[in-house]
Amino acid sequence: MSIRRFRDWGVRDLVTAWVLYWVAVLLVFGFPAIRDYVLLQLNDGHGTVSLGYDGSPLKAALVLCGPPIGLALLWALTRPRPRPASGDTVAAALPEPAPDFGREATTREKAPRRAPPGGTG
Repeated sequence: MSIRRFRDWGVRDLVTAWVLYWVAVLLVFGFPAIRDYVLLQLNDGHGTVSLGYDGSPLKAALVLCGPPIGLALLWALTRPRPRPASGDTVAAALPEPAPDFGREATTREKAPRRAPPGGTG
C-alpha cells in the first residue's frame, strides 16, 4: 500500500482514518483498565476492574468527535473541484435558473394610451 497525498484521499481513506483514530483513542484511554484486567487474570482471576471518567461530557465529545469532524472538513475543502470541459465556458457549467412561475415579467409592456375625452389626442 502506497501513501497517497491527502488531496487524493477517497471516502474509504477518510473512514479508515476515523476508525484508526477511534481505536487509538480507546487504546490510550482504556489502557489502564486493560492492563489491570490482564494483570488480574494472570494472578488468580478474582477482583474487579473499572474504567471511569469524571470530566465534562462536552470535553469527551470533543475528544471523540472533534478530530474526525475536523479531518472531514479539511478533506472536503481540499478536494479537487470539477472543471468544465475544454470547450465549455463557466456560464455553461452553471445550473439553469429556476423558472419564475406565476410571477410577472420584469419588463412590462406599456398599456396602450386611451384617447383623451373630447377627441383629439
